[in-house]
Amino acid sequence: MENVGSEPLAVHGTLHGPGYSGGNGLTSTYNSPNNQPFANDFHVYRVDWTANLISFSVDGKQYAS
Repeated sequence: MENVGSEPLAVHGTLHGPGYSGGNGLTSTYNSPNNQPFANDFHVYRVDWTANLISFSVDGKQYAS
């Protein structure tokens, strides 16, 4: 999970592994719901990883699984 400085309104959650490494990761993006840069406030970023599922969320809102 990352927030890239050139994209202040987006958080990316990406999976990397065999067959989808480097620039070929499986990526989902969560955009700021209030159109404010993520760096302007405190946020809770979460990745849940189980045997069958990986999910990404920001501030309690799941955006990918």
